[in-house]
Amino acid sequence: MSMASAKPRRNRKDRFNAAEWHRNLITPQRYKPAGSSVKGRGIDEEAASDRARVIYSLEVANVGRWVAQNVVDRALQPAGLEPAYCSALVSLVETGCLAHDIGNPPFGHFGESAIQQWFRTKWESTAGQRAEDKGLQKLVKDFLQFDGNPQGMRILTRLQGRTREERNLYGMDLTYSQVLTALKYPRGPLDGMPRWKKAGFFESERAKIESAWKAFDFISQAQR
Repeated sequence: MSMASAKPRRNRKDRFNAAEWHRNLITPQRYKPAGSSVKGRGIDEEAASDRARVIYSLEVANVGRWVAQNVVDRALQPAGLEPAYCSALVSLVETGCLAHDIGNPPFGHFGESAIQQWFRTKWESTAGQRAEDKGLQKLVKDFLQFDGNPQGMRILTRLQGRTREERNLYGMDLTYSQVLTALKYPRGPLDGMPRWKKAGFFESERAKIESAWKAFDFISQAQR
C-alpha cells in the first residue's frame, strides 16, 4: 500500500467523545427567552419538567407520583419501611392515578348525565315485563347513578380479560392494594350518602370490592 493511500491516524485529541456530544445535545434551553421559570434546576429536573408538560392530560398521575415519592422520602424510609415496599407504594399511587379517568364515557360529565337521564325515562318501557324483576331493579341503580368512577372499577375488575370467564371473575386481575388505591368513593349506589357524594363502584362489582376490604379487615359502607 502506497503512502498516498494510507489513512491518517487520529490522535487522542481527535477521537469522538460520545459523552461530550450527548451532553451538548441535552440542554435546558427553551424558546422562552428567560428559560426555566425555576432557577437552579439540574438538567434531570428540566427533562422531568418537559415530561410533565407533555403529559398534561395525565397530570394526576404525575402529581400523585410526586406526592407519594415525597411521603416515602420524608417519612416512610426514615421510619424503616423497606425499599421494595417504598417503591411499590409509589407505583400503586401512580397507577391508581393513571386509572382515575379510565371509566369516563364520551363527552365526560355530559355523557354521564345523558346515561342517567335515559335510564330515568326509558328503562322501564324498554325492559317491558322484565322491569318487574327485583334483581334487575337493583342493577338499574348502577345506571340511574351512572358515573365514570364506578365504571372505571368495572373495567379494572370485570371487563378486561382474555375469555368471558376471566373477565367475569378477575378483570385485569390487579392486586387488592391496587384496586382499593384506585377506588375514589367507598360506596355503591344502594348505600347511603353521609360522607360520599356519589358511588365509587356499581352493585355489579360490590362482591369484588368487599372481598378486597375483607382481606384488609376494612369495614364496608353497608356495615357502617
